[in-house]
Amino acid sequence: MRNFLIPFMTILLLCVVLIYYQMGEADETIGASKQSEQLLKESDVVWSVEGEKVSIIIQDKKHHPITSLGEGEREKLNILAVNEEFSFFQHDKLTYYGEGVFEGKLSLKEGENYSLFLYLVDDEQAYTISSYQTSTLKQEKVVSIQLDTLLNKKVDGLEAALTFKPLFEQEPSTLTFSFQDDNGGKYKFNPLVKHKGMLFIVNQAMTKLLIVYPINDDQSEKTIEFYTIFPSAGIYKLWGEFQWDGKTKVFPYVIEALKKE
Repeated sequence: MRNFLIPFMTILLLCVVLIYYQMGEADETIGASKQSEQLLKESDVVWSVEGEKVSIIIQDKKHHPITSLGEGEREKLNILAVNEEFSFFQHDKLTYYGEGVFEGKLSLKEGENYSLFLYLVDDEQAYTISSYQTSTLKQEKVVSIQLDTLLNKKVDGLEAALTFKPLFEQEPSTLTFSFQDDNGGKYKFNPLVKHKGMLFIVNQAMTKLLIVYPINDDQSEKTIEFYTIFPSAGIYKLWGEFQWDGKTKVFPYVIEALKKE
């Protein structure tokens, strides 16, 4: 019996050591991620737009390029652009060129005004780091943006229905998407990605970007719920981006958050 217990206890001890080692690595990863998040949110971002090329330099408060970001963090950085009419929406993953310099490409048109956002996104979190306006947006002319009254939309054979209760500023809100495809359910959400979709929400002043992940991510379900808080009352443009049948489907909506009474 003793001859049996010795190898068993050895294996058990090795398993315990391995678990603690993995937990330590996980804690270090979380700690490094938090440090990077704080570093990025406190950074000073210099923007440059030349045609379709967008360049940024991420600097610290002393205007020194931040070079301490690891490759994993650098690969999570993206830029997004929207125009005044909310008719344009595009994002691109950034490429790192060293010394805090990143570049991306967006289909920007000369003479149009855009707001650009720098954000980080991975499987666990998403947050905005900086924003930039390509020129002074029209103050003398208010761009007319109509709220969507019909919340059922179809994109390439996939129909999405958006439902929600009245939305109020600074209060928790749930946005629910239900899907139906023309193939009778033959195609599904992409099982190889962690999230079935995400929301990009921009206020009418084009100064705030909210990035929202689903509450539920059961790949077998065709209903997805998102939870968010609108920071202020006003009109917002929402783009729901979903991975379906190996393709990215984008559903745009114009919604309004009401002022609290």
